Amino acid sequence: MAYKSFGVLIEPKSSFITPLQADTIFGSLMWAFRYAYGESELVDLLKSFFDKPPFLISNAIPYGFFPRPLIPLEKPKEASDKDLFAELKKTRKIKYIPQDKFEVLINSLSSSMLIEILLELASLDLEDKLMPKTDVVQKNVINRLNFTTVKGGLFEQEEVYFGNMKQIIYVKFNKDQKNISEDSLKDLFNKVSLFGYGKKKSTGKGAFEISFIDDVVLPEASNSNGFISLSNFVPAKDDPINGYYDTLVKFGKLGGDFASSQGGPWKKPLLMLKEGSVFGCDAKPLKDFYGRMISDIYPHSPLKEKVKHYAYAFPLGVNIR
Repeated sequence: MAYKSFGVLIEPKSSFITPLQADTIFGSLMWAFRYAYGESELVDLLKSFFDKPPFLISNAIPYGFFPRPLIPLEKPKEASDKDLFAELKKTRKIKYIPQDKFEVLINSLSSSMLIEILLELASLDLEDKLMPKTDVVQKNVINRLNFTTVKGGLFEQEEVYFGNMKQIIYVKFNKDQKNISEDSLKDLFNKVSLFGYGKKKSTGKGAFEISFIDDVVLPEASNSNGFISLSNFVPAKDDPINGYYDTLVKFGKLGGDFASSQGGPWKKPLLMLKEGSVFGCDAKPLKDFYGRMISDIYPHSPLKEKVKHYAYAFPLGVNIR
């Protein structure tokens, strides 16, 4: 398959409540597709993702940076290494690596190389600029009958602020497929930016502006024997099993017209592997995609057969030492 890569550059204009993760971004794109082209066209498009995905999307990450590979760091063995151990503790909060360092790292991915780069980055104290700030905001409960505040009715809402740090979503577009055009996909991103993203978008949360970076050359190792994922994902049955990863449990919600369904908005909990997960691959060349689409993720009829969940990796080739 022939994949073309491009970037969707995001300039946040408000705080966000819903994380900019690939599966949720995909859901927003599919609802924009549904409103533009109809349900039958959406059903056909979703079916194609169970065979060869027409496109892959990454989590949103800071522009110019890539996720830290989730490989373990070698623990100091001797007493003389205690100072090193103290320095390594300072690197725990580093989640993203500048692209130039990332390109060096993935061509010789090892614990020692990662330690060397992390120690250098720790001295620069970049993380405070990169990581979004989280704030807990108190809100009033509103009586929906008379639209007044409820006495003593307060609740807390966690909001994320990106400041001036632009985020980017990478897209790998399969040029050989006919299910959706590149221009149509970009138009869906534009529609999502107009609608707003995630929870409380109707009140101004999740607002952003976008621009596109065409013909992106993503960093990949010259002699890849594994991959790092830029998205959370669920491995397919025949995907590699030897790797390093962290997990998260995703409590997905229905969106669009399905959000007010009788069975409630909640999907089944889904265990996913986090961005930055690394897997070694015996088979070469590497596959174009790993992960899968999930069915049977919503427990209630009549939507049980309709609801799907995007869980593909966004793989970049690495050379694991």
